[in-house]
Amino acid sequence: SFPALNARGSDDALDKWITDVKSRLDPEHDAPFAVNQIVHRSNARLMHDMEVIVKHEVPIVITSLGARPEINEAVHSYGGLVFHDVINNKFARK
Repeated sequence: SFPALNARGSDDALDKWITDVKSRLDPEHDAPFAVNQIVHRSNARLMHDMEVIVKHEVPIVITSLGARPEINEAVHSYGGLVFHDVINNKFARK
């Protein structure tokens, strides 16, 4: 997995990274890859990055700093999995 926010500074960096990762993996033999996504409302890149994630049908998206139904629905629309990274049981039970 890698964080989507590391692609900041270029509008097409995340697209290039995912293209590169997919070109190096053999879907029949390699484990799926994941993108970590900060879903807090302060993430100005969120919707742009999600468009790229959906375009490439990233198999696993790991969210942190919130849970947003529209993000879950976008990933689930193509059969992807969403995992939420939480800091303690209080947030896990939310």
